[in-house]
Amino acid sequence: MGQIKIGDLGLSRLFSENTIVAKTMISTEYYKAPERTNPAIFGYHFKSDIWSLGCLLYELCTLRSPFNGEIDNAYALHKKICSAKYLPFPSQSYSDQLQFFVKSCMSVSSCDRPSAENCHFAARRMYIHFETLLMKYKKANGIS
Repeated sequence: MGQIKIGDLGLSRLFSENTIVAKTMISTEYYKAPERTNPAIFGYHFKSDIWSLGCLLYELCTLRSPFNGEIDNAYALHKKICSAKYLPFPSQSYSDQLQFFVKSCMSVSSCDRPSAENCHFAARRMYIHFETLLMKYKKANGIS
């Protein structure tokens, strides 16, 4: 209980310690990282998945894809993705930290995105913070 698991329901790609970059072109358009939309760029790597994580978190918070509405026009969709142009979060609905985290994950340059380890650390800290708040709430309301 208390665990969330995210699975790749499309095509997945195995990486080994010998893999430098991958070159598959199949994926969900709305979650494609900028480096995956440009065939001139040679390959992609783990940080492309961090972009997709940012898109997923954005969608969970706003109930819409960050690049929604452009599926009929692949050029316009890829242009939005490559410039990371998406609607901001609804004002005051989410913490600055969460908005910053999503924005960091969706940095156009893969070098500027957090690592998987950084993402795990942030999620772990958030979990501990909310567990502490829940315990205080239960104690204040006599809930065991």
